[in-house]
Amino acid sequence: MQENIKFIELVLRELNAFNDERVGPCWDLIKAELAKIQDPNKDKYEKTPEEVIKVVSELNEEMENVEDISESFFFVARTDGNCSVIEFLGCDLWNSDDDDREFFEDKNEWEPLVGYIRRKRDELLSNIIMHQKLRI
Repeated sequence: MQENIKFIELVLRELNAFNDERVGPCWDLIKAELAKIQDPNKDKYEKTPEEVIKVVSELNEEMENVEDISESFFFVARTDGNCSVIEFLGCDLWNSDDDDREFFEDKNEWEPLVGYIRRKRDELLSNIIMHQKLRI
């Protein structure tokens, strides 16, 4: 794997040295392929905006089952096409640029996003409750 990366980096340097118009259209494709080689698990943890919306919909359906809950207690998904964000009570719980979910080596999988968001929501609510108790 490391040999492949070094080879591709060498090829990229050589192509860049030519500064040839014929290389330009391929440059983004070459960089994207290099990124995949450097992080082969990227497809396993990277979430598309559609997947993020599906997760938020699932979590909001759960919230609808809670009696007397305000709409301000619902999750919100935002995206600019490159970065997706899930927020709750105006706080970002997760974003695709800084995904800090756990990786389970025994299963070779990333923590499911739904479970991660539930955990972050609970941490946020616990912190709010603790903060309110300290103010009293």
